[in-house]
Amino acid sequence: MLKMASIGTKIQLNKVESEICSLVKEFCSQYNALHASEEPLTARITGGWVRDKLLGNESNDLDIAVNSMTGEQFAEKLCEFLNERGLQTHSLNTINKNPSKSKHLETCTTKLLGVPVDFVNLRSEEYTMESRIPKVEFGTPYEDAMRRDATLNAMFYNITEDKIEDFTEKGIRDLNDGILRTPLPPKKTFIDDPLRVLRLIRFASRFNFKIEEQTYQAMKDKDIHVSFNQKISKSRIYTELHKTFTSENPFYALDLIQGANMSSVIFSSSTTSPKIETVYASLDSHLKQLVDHIPNLLSNHELFARLFPEFQEPLILSLVLCGFKGLTGPDPAKPKNQIPLAGVIVKEGINYPNAQVNNVITCVESEDIYHQLIANAETMQRSELGFALIKFGEPWKMVHFYNMCLEYLRNGIESTSRFDHFYKLVHDRDLADVYSLKHIVNGKELAKLLNKKPGVWMSKTMDDVLKWQLNNPDKSKQYFIENINSIIELP
Repeated sequence: MLKMASIGTKIQLNKVESEICSLVKEFCSQYNALHASEEPLTARITGGWVRDKLLGNESNDLDIAVNSMTGEQFAEKLCEFLNERGLQTHSLNTINKNPSKSKHLETCTTKLLGVPVDFVNLRSEEYTMESRIPKVEFGTPYEDAMRRDATLNAMFYNITEDKIEDFTEKGIRDLNDGILRTPLPPKKTFIDDPLRVLRLIRFASRFNFKIEEQTYQAMKDKDIHVSFNQKISKSRIYTELHKTFTSENPFYALDLIQGANMSSVIFSSSTTSPKIETVYASLDSHLKQLVDHIPNLLSNHELFARLFPEFQEPLILSLVLCGFKGLTGPDPAKPKNQIPLAGVIVKEGINYPNAQVNNVITCVESEDIYHQLIANAETMQRSELGFALIKFGEPWKMVHFYNMCLEYLRNGIESTSRFDHFYKLVHDRDLADVYSLKHIVNGKELAKLLNKKPGVWMSKTMDDVLKWQLNNPDKSKQYFIENINSIIELP
């Protein structure tokens, strides 16, 4: 867990933040003077900004919640106030409620002094068992704080009074101790909105914090798992996993997922069979193996550690799903077509974009071919090796380290030496970027040089051109043109 010096209870505003808060405070004072009989208007900065500022970090996540009007009403009146003082304002953009995308409340966005700001009203939420979409009403600061995912995300900065407000009475202490806990009883918090399970895991991974024991135990509850599958849209799962698996500590997140018995819940598929269920039954223990070993490999393999950030997310997903190699399921986009099941899970279960789906499929289904490639590489012509790497495309390095990880998991660090030898061989033969190699002549040029009309003959002949290039890397285009009749054999 992250060790921190004791945090204070005073926000240190930067210059722009100070100017924004001064303007908002001045507006609230004027408004309250003109509406003395009404509840005083108070503006509070909420959530992640408060947490980050108390940790000594800058934050661009500026959300302002108000107590007695909607965010849109507040923003309109604030902009009128600024215009009266000759200050430039930007257009307002109101984002309507969209529960399917977790927008449960109308939000108004604009820029103040060049900084994006969201305005909302304080709210309370009431959930049903069937949906993670709550009934939302105006709420008190206490109600707004208690509905949030974690105490350390539930603190407010009261702009009017220039102070931190910790209505859960645990936020500052938990932030100081590096503890993630829910403001309300954890089972209720997670049943209401199971996405909070992933959010807390993401925050634990991001800050290297510990999840409080009762909160973590609640994550293991079967009712939470059922609620997770019933309530959460796949796009929201993707958002949380993407942020988690691109963080600096993704294996801590995997450890928390498997410890909460959430592996088969998160990486789910509607396709089932006895073989598939066998893989799912051991998925938590497989993640534990990844957590226990892959960070050690990263610590002891300088090249892998250096390149890891380039393909971190698809590599992690591929390692998680490696047990599904050889299994298939219907393509979510074209159900009549079968694709590797790892791709179905990434596409259907957690809504990753097609580029990452293809990366995962390439890795998971590569093992047999790649091991054969390594075994035969020494005796292969440069063109043979080049064509083999071209089939993997740009992700070949990811495929390489994916298979090295599997080898390490099964046989230890000594077994990875042949992967290092192969990687060096590829670079010694100047084939590391072969996937981007262009033909020395294009199809139109080739047809003209050979005095032939384009046709079915061109595909194989263009492959022959590329084969010649790979075996003759020192030869020029001019040399090829001058000797084309002896180089190319037409079918």
